[in-house]
Amino acid sequence: MPIHSEPHRNKLIKFTIFGNLLFFTLFTIAITSFQNLDGATQQLSLIGTIALWSVATAVLLGSFVLILKLSTKELTDANLAQRTLERENNKIKEELKTAQSSMQQLEKERDEAYEASQLKSEFLANMSHEIRTPMTGVLGMADLLSDTKLSDEQAGFVTTIRNSGESLLTIINDILDFSKIESGKLEMESIPFDLRRSIEETLELVAHKAFAKHVEVILDFKDSAPEWICGDVTRIKQITTNLLSNAVKFTSKGDICVTISGEKQENDYLIQFAVKDSGIGIPKDRINRLFQSFSQVDSSTNRRFGGTGLGLVISKRLAEMMGGTMWVESQENVGSTFYFTIQAPSADAETIANFPALKQALANKTALLILQNPSNRAVVETFFEDWNIKFDSPESIGEGIAYFQTNPSRYDFILTEYPSDSQDGATFIKSIHQMRADRPPIFLFTTILSVQTKEQLNHLKIEKHLYKPIKKIPLFFALTSYYKQPDPADAKKNVVVIEQKILVGESHPLKILLAEDNIVNQKVAIRTLSRLGYDITFVNNGLEAVKEVQKNPYDLVLMDIHMPEMDGIEATNMIQQLDEARLPKRPQIYALTAGVMEDERESCMEAGMHGFITKPFKASDIVPILKNVSDLNTKKT
Repeated sequence: MPIHSEPHRNKLIKFTIFGNLLFFTLFTIAITSFQNLDGATQQLSLIGTIALWSVATAVLLGSFVLILKLSTKELTDANLAQRTLERENNKIKEELKTAQSSMQQLEKERDEAYEASQLKSEFLANMSHEIRTPMTGVLGMADLLSDTKLSDEQAGFVTTIRNSGESLLTIINDILDFSKIESGKLEMESIPFDLRRSIEETLELVAHKAFAKHVEVILDFKDSAPEWICGDVTRIKQITTNLLSNAVKFTSKGDICVTISGEKQENDYLIQFAVKDSGIGIPKDRINRLFQSFSQVDSSTNRRFGGTGLGLVISKRLAEMMGGTMWVESQENVGSTFYFTIQAPSADAETIANFPALKQALANKTALLILQNPSNRAVVETFFEDWNIKFDSPESIGEGIAYFQTNPSRYDFILTEYPSDSQDGATFIKSIHQMRADRPPIFLFTTILSVQTKEQLNHLKIEKHLYKPIKKIPLFFALTSYYKQPDPADAKKNVVVIEQKILVGESHPLKILLAEDNIVNQKVAIRTLSRLGYDITFVNNGLEAVKEVQKNPYDLVLMDIHMPEMDGIEATNMIQQLDEARLPKRPQIYALTAGVMEDERESCMEAGMHGFITKPFKASDIVPILKNVSDLNTKKT
């Protein structure tokens, strides 16, 4: 322990005080004793006393000097500590100033980034609108042209125009969706929908391209998966369409199978989708590039097959937003399987299980099932087992004919397919001709057929044509409608929608106002709606729309968003503020727009719009809205 430490300093002070007391005590005793001594002794005693006093004085002086040095040392240390403390304080102040400056810089950069994000979103929305607007005219006119009488060559040209336009729109949508996801502005809907039927509709979108390459498209919907769920049907279709389009693109032979399964959890289902193809596969060292933005397996992929490299990135993000994920398993030159999962609650709905009377009509029937593709055959076999249909399932048309000739009275009906190969098709037709005249009814699955093939099949007296991909509900009602007429109670459940040969405008009359500034889009919308049986009044901007609804009553206003003089949002806001004296009838207003960002959607809803129709639209897109508005009018009256 150093000498200037606290304990030693205290001891030294005590020693000094004790020394002073001892010195004065001895000095007093010496003086008192000195008076009683003789002269020589007194002299010696005086010398000793002086010596003792000198030593004591020296000791005391040394102690005082040492105490003074210690005090000086402590003072010096204190000053040094004070200066060190001041330096540290100054350092902390500087660091605080730096931190505050950094925080201000970060806040500034954050604000700039937010502003840049807003500008980017607005730019993309405007660009989307500007590109979609002419594309609406191109695709709309192509659809209208395809409904006219065309030669095969002309029909091919129109199909090319439509497919090219839709490909361009897909790219635009990918970029817009990517921007929405990056900025956190993409929101998910949650509505009840038929999962099986939605995926079947998705398969139909890509089926014609697959069948043109003689590639089968199959849906294997497992019993563990719920038929109806609550979720965003549009985004689920988007993911599935992307995966199926890629599968068709990279598969030149074999088949593509979509398998859907489910796992019941506490409050919802974990649903797994698997899209398996027999295509070119992916090298293991390049799989990690699949889910990177604007990236593809290699540059030759883009040159050969096209694409932006955004589809899988967007699909994976969408799956994650729905509580799931996405991954892939692949083997080069063998094929790939893309998986994605979502979490969704089941929804109550009408299914085949709710139609016991119809289902009973099929019980114990015996079918001859002749499907060459083993996956298709396995799928239909599960249907038959569910409907209590007995069946024989040969693997070829020749084997099937042999089954029938051996025991023709055994079968109540034959379910088969028209082969994709023309030579096999000729053999098929010849084989059917060889059957007995009293053969059971034939239900036939086909792809898109030529006019000549259709004429040949018409002579075979096929009971029912069903288009591939194979779908459970249409097959069920095709069979039950043959064996049993639906009960009135079943008909009320509206599971089968029979399209009447009457115009929608006659069954659901409406007076419609179109507000659209683009002349081509006006023609497309007017022609599309007129073919549905509606007479349309049109205006060129929002200001004219406000004036028109005050002159005449309208049930529905189709309002474009971006128009000169007055845009659709401002016009809607003014219409909703009109009182009953100035507004003959308060119409339903739907935004008719080439692209709606989330901010714009909120503005539309705040202004009083009732829904959205994205351009370009087809008749099938707008018919449900027309029927809904008409039904609302009926209820009000």
